[in-house]
Amino acid sequence: MRPSLLLAVLALLLAGGISPATVRAEEEAETPWYLDLLRPRAALGKVMAALKDVPRREQRLVRQRMATEYLGAWDRAGLTPEGDEIEALYTLNHAARRYGEALALQLPRVRDESLALSLRGVAAGRTSTILRNYRMAETLGEEVETEAVAALEAVLPLLVGDLHAAARGDVHRALAAHAGRQDDEEGQIRHLVLGAEATPLSAGSAGRTIVRILQSRSHDLEGYVTVREQAAELLPVLSGLAAGALAKAKTDGNERTVKRAESVVKLLETLDRPLKMLGAKASEWTLEHAYGDVESLADLEGKVVVLDFWATWCPWCIKSFPAIRDLLRDYADEGLVVVGVTASANAVYDQRYDLDDDLKEKATEGVRPKAVARLARDGQRKDGDPPTLPEAEYREVEHSALGRFIENHEMTWPVVLIDKAEPESKFALTGWPHAVVIDRHGRVRYFKSGALLRDKPDVVASFRSVLEDLLAEEAKPASE
Repeated sequence: MRPSLLLAVLALLLAGGISPATVRAEEEAETPWYLDLLRPRAALGKVMAALKDVPRREQRLVRQRMATEYLGAWDRAGLTPEGDEIEALYTLNHAARRYGEALALQLPRVRDESLALSLRGVAAGRTSTILRNYRMAETLGEEVETEAVAALEAVLPLLVGDLHAAARGDVHRALAAHAGRQDDEEGQIRHLVLGAEATPLSAGSAGRTIVRILQSRSHDLEGYVTVREQAAELLPVLSGLAAGALAKAKTDGNERTVKRAESVVKLLETLDRPLKMLGAKASEWTLEHAYGDVESLADLEGKVVVLDFWATWCPWCIKSFPAIRDLLRDYADEGLVVVGVTASANAVYDQRYDLDDDLKEKATEGVRPKAVARLARDGQRKDGDPPTLPEAEYREVEHSALGRFIENHEMTWPVVLIDKAEPESKFALTGWPHAVVIDRHGRVRYFKSGALLRDKPDVVASFRSVLEDLLAEEAKPASE
């Protein structure tokens, strides 16, 4: 830069005329690419064009950077999405991993009729995109999630007729999930049923969630009567929807849908099994192998027992172990016993889910359990050769590997390996992890579906409340 020009620039700076940043911008920066674009579709086309010359492994970072840059400009400009631009805006948000923001950007304008109609068009074609953004809206704060719910409710009356049935069902299920997070169980059940009415093949998953809601409502013996009455009202409605879907599929000759509908009908036939188990004597398991000093439920007479169903391949099961240690620390002296129950010895894989947070610092490569060669009874090795170990010897290898897994995760409570068919048939298991609470008389008193995590204090507190009530009950004869 020539001395005369340098003096002029310094004079301007001292006078407050321009800033160093302005000088750098004029000398170094190019016009941001997004300022030349008026609509998301053009921006999306620009992103896709830029990716053509980028190696595949680097495309995600480029897509995120460009999409985030454009979305920031869009937000600051206060533009209103119209028609198919909404879909492009959602796609850009997805690329930028800002899932909730596409919905949040247009929430202040959502009650505008033209926008509501546009949302209807998107919902009919790509409802999953809308809902994906909604489900993450809660990360932007309670106010945004509340407005997101209002947006969905505003769209819902427009989704009428068979053409929009799938969209209507998806929106009801999203509203059911929101109601569940707000502890609005009645609202959650209502939306689950309405979602099943729109898409009858979802009746099975709706029924499963409803049963989980009902079975967690009470651990009082008298309360079980009310729970069963509620199930007797709701489950037949879902069964009727599933039966109707099956009949229609057979009429249409759609074999694929017939199979799906048949599985839903079959599921609903046994879905109330856990509710019937409440208050009844717990079934005894068929033991394959025991790790610890417990081999049967009879060994635990007079104790309050938590049967924690877990599997080696289940990350949320392993993440629950620290909270289980806390329970034993606080309640073991009062009569609480935890028994880990698994039926998946032939799924002892290399540890994809290494260690829970308490133990990560202690872990070294030399002490982690090694993978067991997957010589499953019904499978082949990767090289195509048949299993190289006889069945009995193979089971011994797996029992040993499972023992190392238990030791490595510091599962100080007893663990039993039972027949693989029994978790579902005898203990109403519908997913992992799963807990069954048994009182001092050996009666099933409570079911807990899902993980028990330290960072979910409300869930832990609710479970602790159940245990405290049962521990406070005296071990009187069951006949009294």
